[in-house]
Amino acid sequence: MMSKGILLFAFNNIEIDYIKQAIFCAKKAKEHLKLPVALVTDNSSYLDTNYPFYKKYIDQVIPVQRENTTQVRNFADGVYSIRKLHWKNHSRSDCYELSPFDETIVLDVDYIICNDILLNCFKIDEDFLIYRNPTDVADTVRTIQLFDRISDRSIDMWWATGFYFKKTPFMKMYFDLVKHIKDNWPYYRLIYQIPNN
Repeated sequence: MMSKGILLFAFNNIEIDYIKQAIFCAKKAKEHLKLPVALVTDNSSYLDTNYPFYKKYIDQVIPVQRENTTQVRNFADGVYSIRKLHWKNHSRSDCYELSPFDETIVLDVDYIICNDILLNCFKIDEDFLIYRNPTDVADTVRTIQLFDRISDRSIDMWWATGFYFKKTPFMKMYFDLVKHIKDNWPYYRLIYQIPNN
């Protein structure tokens, strides 16, 4: 029988306690999906010190080295509140190696699980599932049309907020390609005409 579980990544920054969000996400995963949860973080001592109860929701902590670089993105919390936030997301390309599960659902830690619909991933005979269009939580029929492509002349946009994969040779090749693109980002950004911002 193949192991199934949830993989979360939490790297705190000066603005947001992602570890706290990860614990809440894991709590909801336990409540609705009843699956084991693994957390990838660069700060397990913070977890132990500030949230000693985390073991009730997180089955395994996977320590990784602290990332030297952070990314900055604009965060809009309404029309009048726009600020720049720092975030670290480089380790997600290592999902294949880091996941302790044969079948994994990777979620952003601010993804709030309110039902068991994600369990359908394990019923579909695919190696990889990812969102093409996000769905508005207030209107589950209409999808949000923010943009279809990363830029006007670029590649299609896919949302890595939540995705599923099986550990297969094809997926190993996929994640190796993702890491290759990450390592050679300036080249691929130019080839696919992705704006610098």
